[in-house]
Amino acid sequence: MAVYLYSKECQGCKGNHALNKVKQVCREKGIDFQERRTIFWKKWEEEANEIMKINEGLELPFFYRDDTGDVLKGNSLTPLETITKWLKD
Repeated sequence: MAVYLYSKECQGCKGNHALNKVKQVCREKGIDFQERRTIFWKKWEEEANEIMKINEGLELPFFYRDDTGDVLKGNSLTPLETITKWLKD
């Protein structure tokens, strides 16, 4: 299982606290985590666009689970419990 953060900008620089929460839970559970900034790689932009097409109303930035296809729109107000439940095995 892997979790990807798709974004245009550095979410850590923007103060997105959900990023740190997701990284923490991934570390604790041994889940691979990657940030994919769509401005750097066309393939990542295409992946993000396809995911947004499937999930109507979804916009960047968002977290994506590759094993289930689930997405999470995380921001500074996303509770740790919500993130932990989303990443549950």
